[in-house]
Amino acid sequence: MLMLMLVSVLVMLAATGLMLWTYKAASQGTLKRNSTSGIKTQAVMASDETWVYIHRRFSWIFMAAAGFCALGVVDLVAGLVAGFITAGDVHGPVGWSVLGVFILVVLVLDDLIGGGLAADKTARAYNADHMITPDHHFI
Repeated sequence: MLMLMLVSVLVMLAATGLMLWTYKAASQGTLKRNSTSGIKTQAVMASDETWVYIHRRFSWIFMAAAGFCALGVVDLVAGLVAGFITAGDVHGPVGWSVLGVFILVVLVLDDLIGGGLAADKTARAYNADHMITPDHHFI
């Protein structure tokens, strides 16, 4: 159980770092259109111009996700510490920590999916206003 918790902490730390990196690159306009990182909808990927505009405008999505991931790290570590304080019985506090992390993962997914839908709607309007047609080699 302890090893699983430690691995979970490392995964959440990595996710926090990835979300912070994505936030920084998106907010500065340096996140290039790609197939792995960022908001991936047909409207957002229609052109480099749309990609940069949407990622600058919706970079907060990645900061919020990083915040939820960081809270997950704090939650897991607090559960581990509480388990050791209570005479080494990590099962009770760890169970509550796992529940907390589950709730935070749901919040991260809600943030990313909800934000992605809002970004897609904004990208469609942006593309229509600027007469941008999809660049099909990226879609």
